[in-house]
Amino acid sequence: MYRMKNRFISFLILLIITIPTFVSCVEDDSFGYELLPGKDTLHGYYDTSSLLSGYTIFQDSIRSDEGIYSSARPYSLLGSYVDPILGFAKADFLTELRLSSNLVDFGDTMVVDSLVLYLKIAEKYGEFRQFSPMHIAVYKLSSNIHFDSTYYSNINPELYYEPSDLVGSFTYYPSESDSLIRISIDTTLLMSIFRDTAMMASSDTFRLFMPGFYITSDAVNQGGQILSFDMLSTSSQLSLFYHYEADDELPILPASSTHQFNFLINSSCARINHLIHDYQQAWNPIQGINDSMYVSDIGYIQGLGGVKFRINTAGLEHWKDSTGIVIVKADLIIPVEENTSDFYDVPDILALSKLENDTNFFLSDQYHNDTYYTDYFDGSYYPSEKEYRFNIASHIQDIISGESENLPLILYPYATESPVRPNRVIINQANIQLSIQYMK
Repeated sequence: MYRMKNRFISFLILLIITIPTFVSCVEDDSFGYELLPGKDTLHGYYDTSSLLSGYTIFQDSIRSDEGIYSSARPYSLLGSYVDPILGFAKADFLTELRLSSNLVDFGDTMVVDSLVLYLKIAEKYGEFRQFSPMHIAVYKLSSNIHFDSTYYSNINPELYYEPSDLVGSFTYYPSESDSLIRISIDTTLLMSIFRDTAMMASSDTFRLFMPGFYITSDAVNQGGQILSFDMLSTSSQLSLFYHYEADDELPILPASSTHQFNFLINSSCARINHLIHDYQQAWNPIQGINDSMYVSDIGYIQGLGGVKFRINTAGLEHWKDSTGIVIVKADLIIPVEENTSDFYDVPDILALSKLENDTNFFLSDQYHNDTYYTDYFDGSYYPSEKEYRFNIASHIQDIISGESENLPLILYPYATESPVRPNRVIINQANIQLSIQYMK
């Protein structure tokens, strides 16, 4: 664990470092001389000699249910694209619905005008081609999915619906100005539910007979894009439009006086993203995935449970058992290759963990007293420098003190980002740099 004493020492040292310039492994005896009691001298060093290498690896399936989504991006994904570098990616999703009120009774003379599924578009990723349509299909679920249960990106949707239960289809032609998709839903399979007051008594009874929707699209063989829908937007819902016919018990209402009842997709609904990758569909499929012996100058990191990057840390071995050293700062710098296409944005931020027995563990720099040090640990992308940066000073200090083993590091999209954002990045692994400032 990162010790407050070390953090205070590091902070004090950073305050007094204003003018001195560190030279790799060359001490500056005058540094801090006039500031310390008894004229003791601190020796400042700057080291960039730790060589790091790595290789691209596959991710296992990732958690992709509503419980892992961030409140900022409660997205369900739909569509597919072919990335010339990383190949084919596809996303579709399952979602529940809930009643907007309980004890719903439409009466016997209700006439349905239309049933429309609205999906609010939040983001788009991939190649924009107006002449390349997305063919969308909506199926009624035949089996329930469950809120607060854990589901993974390799879920088999075929276990939850029947191909004969198609209730809607729509051809979407991409447009930069689109913000809402409207899909007409066939009421044939649903009217018996809507008219049954027992089934419409509450959301719990409703979901027993109407578990939700599986929404998918045809796979593309070139171009394409993935849409991110904000499912917690008030615009994302299923709306029933209806009117009443005249009879002896109900007042006469003209057809123009249309009523509306909304079935909600809210924070109490189970939602699951189903994600697929096929790297062999790239123009020139990347080589050496999962091969520690493969030599390459570049590496790959991708959202939607795609590839991640393993950093070998054998170059840190010479720091072990280095007594009397205080690490001031340790910048891990991950340079980014020039993007090969304007269509595929890089992630805004990456995660970094240490790997032990195929399990990721947080670095001590990330947390202290259950508080996440975002500004300190960083991980952000810096567009002007075309690089990601992490401060792993505490981790290096732990290696020196023996509190942590010198384990491999894993670079990957955040767990809350990967299931909802396709962004990918190509890194220049040949120029990964660890810049360490330390005192002794």
